[in-house]
Amino acid sequence: MTTPHRTPYVGTGEDGARRSAEIDREGADTLGRADMDRQYALLESAQRWEQQAYVLERLGGRPTLATIAESGEVGSKEWLAGLALLGLSPTVSADAARFTEWSKESGSYSYEGEGDDRAGTFHPVPRMDWEAWAADVDEPVRGWSSTEWRLFHLVAAITVAERTIQLSGTLDALGSWEGEALDIIVQWASGGNQRERLGRYAAMTTRPAASPR
Repeated sequence: MTTPHRTPYVGTGEDGARRSAEIDREGADTLGRADMDRQYALLESAQRWEQQAYVLERLGGRPTLATIAESGEVGSKEWLAGLALLGLSPTVSADAARFTEWSKESGSYSYEGEGDDRAGTFHPVPRMDWEAWAADVDEPVRGWSSTEWRLFHLVAAITVAERTIQLSGTLDALGSWEGEALDIIVQWASGGNQRERLGRYAAMTTRPAASPR
C-alpha cells in the first residue's frame, strides 16, 4: 500500500532520505538491548528511509495525476472517472496526489546505442493507490468543505471496491461542480470494460450516504 513520502529529518530528496536512515540506525545502535522495541522501530524506520531513497533515485519524484491520466495504462475506466472528478477540486486532487506511485514491476524499456554500448532505460507505469488514499482520508484530519467531502466520497465509491454512496443528495449538492460531475458519471456508467465489476452502477446505492464531515 502506498504511503506519502516522509519529510527527511535533515536535507531533502534522496540525500535527505539516506541521511535520515543513518540517523535512525545510529539511534538504534546507541540503545543496544536497553529498549528492544524502540530499537526495532528505529531500524524499521531506517529501512523505510532507504526504500524512499531508492524510489527517488531510480524513479524520481512521484508521478502527477496528469501523468497518470495521460499514460496508456491508467488501470480501468474507474480510474479515468476518478481522475476526471478529482480535476474539479484543486484541494482534493492535491491531497490525492500524495498517493501516486511508479510501479516497480510494470513498465517498458527503451534502448540506445549498439553492441556493447547498447543501454536500456526503464520507463515505469504511473499508478494511483486509491485504497490507500481513501483509508487515509477516513481519518478526520482534513479541513475540507462539505462539498469537497461529497466529491471525495463520490470518487472513493467509484474507485474503491465495496465503498458506496447515494447519488441523490450527493450530485445535487456539489454546487458548481454538479453539471461536470454528472457528465463524468454518465460517461463512466455507460461505457468501458467490465473487468472489475459486473455493472457500472455497482458502486452506487440507494442507502443513505454518510453525512459529509
